[in-house]
Amino acid sequence: MTGTGDVAREQPSTPVWRRLILQAAIGAAGAAGSAAVTFLVYWLQHR
Repeated sequence: MTGTGDVAREQPSTPVWRRLILQAAIGAAGAAGSAAVTFLVYWLQHR
């Protein structure tokens, strides 16, 4: 009787675009993180 199940049933399309945005954010964060690590390693080796 919490109402969370009713909300999920009323909006079946919400998780789809939310999952796409989440995957895009994770991908962008992963790319930025690997780029930062690569730059850090390069900087440490060439200073």
